Amino acid sequence: MAILRPKLLRSFVCLALLVFASEASVGQVLSAPLTVQIVPTDFKGTGLRSIELYAPGNHFHVVLTNTSKAPIRIWREWCSWGHANLSFEARDADGNVYVISKWSGGDWDRNFPDWSEINPGEGFVIDVNLDPTVWQKSPLSGDSGKTKIRLKAIYEIREDTETKHWRIWTGRVSSAGLEYSLSWTGRGGNDKNGQVGKSGRR
Repeated sequence: MAILRPKLLRSFVCLALLVFASEASVGQVLSAPLTVQIVPTDFKGTGLRSIELYAPGNHFHVVLTNTSKAPIRIWREWCSWGHANLSFEARDADGNVYVISKWSGGDWDRNFPDWSEINPGEGFVIDVNLDPTVWQKSPLSGDSGKTKIRLKAIYEIREDTETKHWRIWTGRVSSAGLEYSLSWTGRGGNDKNGQVGKSGRR
């Protein structure tokens, strides 16, 4: 995860925006102070968005952008308040719709409210690898595979006493639901309940 300054953010997502700028507002309220965008690992000559996860260190990015005129605070992923704020709505080639979300973070032996601040016009980058040991319903089943999948990123922070105390942004935003070519090796296996990633809604 990292904060991107405006100039670096523009360079980082430029290719993605050129390919699907016309669709980027789908699923998002234009006046929302925070937007969320999936940035694929590559674009094929056909214009298809590609997410290639061929090694444990591979990942794609989800970018949160502050479109308001004031700083926005969000929970950091490592603490329980921010662990599961990002999820994905997925639709597979058979038309099955399911939610990809993080497993519980455990006992949280070291845990306290921790936040990052995104200044106006800046972006916050989240690395996502869809590791089945981290993500419930991960589509990365088996030792390797390739499939087409429609993904929508959803970022949500619900209001509670901690968000009020620390002045954390609350709300729910989603990206456009777009089709991706997903390829992977060496990542698969079943999830913690022995269910293949795209077995249905949790």
